[in-house]
Amino acid sequence: MYFFGIISIILLFLSGCSVQPLPQSHLIYSGVWISQAGNTLTVSPRGTGGFEGKGFKAGGIITTTNDGFKIGLGPFQKQFKIQQNPYLDSSSGKMSMLINDEIFYKKSWNEFDPTIEVEFTAHSKAELAKVPELNLKYIEAQGLLIGKKENHCSANPDYKEYVGKWVSETGEPLIIFPNCSTYAKISGMSFNGGSGIDINKKDNILTINVMTEKDLNTASEAITNQTQTEKNTLSIIKMIVPRFKQSFKINQMPINGIMVLDNLTFHKLADNDQFPLKRKITFELN
Repeated sequence: MYFFGIISIILLFLSGCSVQPLPQSHLIYSGVWISQAGNTLTVSPRGTGGFEGKGFKAGGIITTTNDGFKIGLGPFQKQFKIQQNPYLDSSSGKMSMLINDEIFYKKSWNEFDPTIEVEFTAHSKAELAKVPELNLKYIEAQGLLIGKKENHCSANPDYKEYVGKWVSETGEPLIIFPNCSTYAKISGMSFNGGSGIDINKKDNILTINVMTEKDLNTASEAITNQTQTEKNTLSIIKMIVPRFKQSFKINQMPINGIMVLDNLTFHKLADNDQFPLKRKITFELN
């Protein structure tokens, strides 16, 4: 699970150096679009996207053009020509647009099934049998035991409206716990915020602080039956990631269950709505 975190943080850092938010003229294309043939096009306002269909996959940075946009780089790049801008289709009741001679329908935010992803490597059959429990303990430690202090966010009037489970218009989960710790997967990059969130009301900036060494120690103590690989990887993280932050422009504060960060719209889920836990498990025999 920790190896996944390292890769995610590195990708987040690298992409942050080159990704540019979509210009106002292209924001109308943001969202997840599905064609009648089952092709999927994802366009994030943050400047990243993906396409899957017809035996071809593309993903990465979006480059805008006069008549559309491109996704990806080099041989993995795919060009999209907009032949008809998004419109409300009267027969389906969905937003639609014509791209590359194909009609795509926009997927509504409440059609998504967002997941929490946890990666774990087992080194014995006994460990493999305990994987679900270990993963759940990790999520519990990350969400409930780590943070500035108990119920810091829910007790602070500037923060409490942000507390809860959110899903973006592109199906990405964002959880802000009562103690300000977080889980998020935005623009295809996962990161945990053990140190919680900070809100700059003057500049309208929300910052998620990724784990500090103190947070990692707390998580380490909270997880029982840690493997040697986890312990070793934890030590590596402590050396290369003393602190990392990801900031988002607050375009709209939470109002009636809707907020907008970096032009990406998030909808708040009901308290009883659950994020499914997706486990990536590998097995290595010592």
